[in-house]
Amino acid sequence: MEMLGLYLSIPFCRSKCTFCNFASGVFPASYMEQYVARLEADLAAARLRATEWGARLPEVVDSVYFGGGTPSLLPGDLVRRGMGAIRRGFAGGAIAGVTFEAAPAQFTGEKPGGMAGWGGDPGGPGGAIAPDGGLKYASYYAPLVQDDDKETER
Repeated sequence: MEMLGLYLSIPFCRSKCTFCNFASGVFPASYMEQYVARLEADLAAARLRATEWGARLPEVVDSVYFGGGTPSLLPGDLVRRGMGAIRRGFAGGAIAGVTFEAAPAQFTGEKPGGMAGWGGDPGGPGGAIAPDGGLKYASYYAPLVQDDDKETER
């Protein structure tokens, strides 16, 4: 059975890193819902578009990579909506790997435990979530600076 890996570009950042040349930037949080709605529409139309172009998409998604920007800035409900759109457009069930690019300082509070409910088995270069909901590792590097007593990505 052929499997499909998806890369979803999430262009939101707290600040634009000087080394980054991805299509990303600092946008108002109010744009996030609109952006996810467009992702949902694009995922729903993927099979029709593939047919129009004479292409064939595998039926099952086995991995999802949320790239940046900094996808971990998305609230959990918007990530769940994106994962739901993937399941509706492709065969449902467990997705073997879900990876989020993230600044390690963002894995605080409820974020790591909440990621376990986002619809996959998170793991990969952006960070892995252990079964107990704790951060297993994070290999993304960005210099950190103090900002209002909080570490933020620079």
